[in-house]
Amino acid sequence: MLWEDLDHGEIARVLGCSRGAVHVRLHRARKRLARTLADAGVEVPPGRSGATAPLTEGRSL
Repeated sequence: MLWEDLDHGEIARVLGCSRGAVHVRLHRARKRLARTLADAGVEVPPGRSGATAPLTEGRSL
């Protein structure tokens, strides 16, 4: 399933949870991704989680 084309309400229906829970889960996942990328030495610009931006040459976002 392509989650990126779904809004929070649609994801909530698929997962069987509230829109708020989807929002929190996505926020936490983006923070976890940013932390993992930072630990791996990948530069993450301030204010960006890196969840939607493709990696560019030099392993930075």
